[in-house]
Formats: sequence, structure tokens, C-alpha cells
Amino acid sequence: MQQKWRVVLIHGLKASPDMNWFPWLRTELETAGFEVIVPVMPEPEMPKPEEWVGEIKNAVGTPDKHTIFVGHSLGCPAIASYLERLPEDVEIGGAIFVAGFATSLGRELIEPFVSRVFDFGRIVSHSPGKFFVIMSDNDRRVPLGASLDFARSLAAETLLESNKGHFRTRDGVSELPSVRDIVFRLAKAL
Repeated sequence: MQQKWRVVLIHGLKASPDMNWFPWLRTELETAGFEVIVPVMPEPEMPKPEEWVGEIKNAVGTPDKHTIFVGHSLGCPAIASYLERLPEDVEIGGAIFVAGFATSLGRELIEPFVSRVFDFGRIVSHSPGKFFVIMSDNDRRVPLGASLDFARSLAAETLLESNKGHFRTRDGVSELPSVRDIVFRLAKAL
């Protein structure tokens, strides 16, 4: 019997599982047979890194090579922190970071998530060659340079979307086919 793929979606600051392109992606993936986990992150208005990492851990249980992570904005450093803490021998199916970053953006609320140095070697060791960073050429929240630095640190494949802002509904983004397509690609790669 073939093992079912799981996709874990982690939203960003001041967001929820029912915002932006998450509902669309969930429907797309569930229709295709994926199990989709979309936890409500604790206190999204005043987030704390330890609580977010703990929530990811609780939602996922035991990750494996059939588990793919998708993060948006603040969900990206939260996923990176989670992956960094996994036991060395754990392999995941990959990770897709939308508007990802791991450095200071000068915003007090997110500073605790990025105020330390990440062990990117350890993060990448859980799924070498299966990291992706999607960014927009007009994102005012996460500068292109911050996403590019994040991608380089992860040795990630990058995709530059045109005119998608910060990938929110208010930026005109309620669907994000590039994420769906990468999930399908990762699932076929195994």
C-alpha cells in the first residue's frame, strides 16, 4: 500500500488558515488525495517562536519523507526553526517557503523569530535539494534580497512571481498555482 502524502501549511503574522491562498491550496491538495494539516498558530497578533514551533510539532506528530511543509511569511522562519530541531536522521519530503526570510526586517513583532543564527546545514540535511523559495518582485513586507538570502542559505530553488505583493488576498492573490505545482512535483520525485 502506498503511503499518503501530508502537506503542512503554516500561515504568517496576523493571519489564519482561512486567509489568503490557504483555503484554495487546501482544496486543490485534498482533491488530489493529499492529507492537509493547517494548524491555527498561537497568538498570530503577538507570536512567540517557541509556541509556534511547539504548535507545528503537535500538528505534525512524526514527520517523514512523505511530509511536505509550506510556509507563508512568518511561517517560514517558524518552519525553519522546527526543522532545525528535528533529530538528525529524520527525512522530510521538502519545504516551500512563500515570502520567506530568516533575517531581521526591522519589525519588532517578528524579531524574536530571526534574532539568532540558524543552522542551515542542519535544516537542509532533512531534505537536500527539495527546498523552494517563492518571492514577489513587489513585496513590501519581505524585500527581495531577504528572500534571496534565505534561498541561498537553504540551497533552494527560487521562483520569482510578478506583481504578487506579499501573496495576500489584499494583494490580489487568492490562488497560488506555483505552490500546488511544486507540491505535485515533490510527491512525484519519490
